[in-house]
Amino acid sequence: MTSFCMYYCLIKYGWQMASLLRRIILSSVACLYLGTMVNKMNNRSVEVNARLTMANRAYYGLQNHMESRIISRNTKTLLYKTLIRPVPIYGAETWVLAKQDEHRLSIFERKILRRIYGPVMDGERWRIRTNQELYQQCGENDIVKF
Repeated sequence: MTSFCMYYCLIKYGWQMASLLRRIILSSVACLYLGTMVNKMNNRSVEVNARLTMANRAYYGLQNHMESRIISRNTKTLLYKTLIRPVPIYGAETWVLAKQDEHRLSIFERKILRRIYGPVMDGERWRIRTNQELYQQCGENDIVKF
């Protein structure tokens, strides 16, 4: 692909522009292409970090709705599944994830689900919900298995 671009640029614009394009391609560490971070080493951790940052922004954009007591848990879960969950997994069909990246995606999902479902009263004490309880409440598998 790069050689084709260089050849096309050489034919259309001349050797100076082709030389400039070559320097840009060789010096770039990472770039955004069709919404996906692409780098020389094909490191997916960079992409996962960028996706998690965007998903956090999506969540905090909906924070007023997520904290509202008027909106039911089912509606909040639907908001999560339709507006927040697709952000970190965009393009994930082509990813080969390391265990660390899978773990980070799972942590993000559980963080959001814990904020939606909240703690549970166990006897006289409040406790956070276990991971299994969260996935039973949500009704779906982990985001990594999605």
